Amino acid sequence: MHLKTSRNIKKNNVKITLLSAASLLIVLALGLTVTPIGTRLSDKIKNSFSERILSHFKLEEVEWRETSSSNLSFKITSELLWKTSGLIKGQPLFEIKLGELEKRILTLPWISAVQIQTKLTSGLSVQYEVYRAHAIGIRNHKPWLISSDGKWITTLEPGDWKMADLPLIAGFENISEALSWLESFDRVMSSQGMQVHEII
Repeated sequence: MHLKTSRNIKKNNVKITLLSAASLLIVLALGLTVTPIGTRLSDKIKNSFSERILSHFKLEEVEWRETSSSNLSFKITSELLWKTSGLIKGQPLFEIKLGELEKRILTLPWISAVQIQTKLTSGLSVQYEVYRAHAIGIRNHKPWLISSDGKWITTLEPGDWKMADLPLIAGFENISEALSWLESFDRVMSSQGMQVHEII
């Protein structure tokens, strides 16, 4: 692509096209090919320029947002998310690999899904979904939280007193079958003003 300014100089019948510094910066920013004096700018120069521009964008903030509330929401704090993510304020924004970041956040056993977006020009938006504990089951002689779709979430931790009212499931080989039975039975008990606490 040839760019011409409104000012040209003729010398010895040779027409010299002048490119202003501002025009050159615009062309480089747009990633266009320039041929001043018939010479194509190398991709190396353009890439180097783009890298310098992108390096100026730093991570200043992260919006942590849970998509919907769960009875395990209290397990996730912004401090825990920052620590697990490995993110540092001030690091180059466009050097953050979103796929790897998602994997790190998913190492938290209570989180079931993550969606990450870059917010130009200084932040990230992280939306996450937390499992809902539906029951407590015994696995390897330890109490585990079980989600509504039958997933063994993680073991109960000291301080998980909020989970004390969940029904305890034991003696079932098929957890999904047990949860289905529990759901049906719970509806019947709830209609009678009672609550299921244990199924053996």
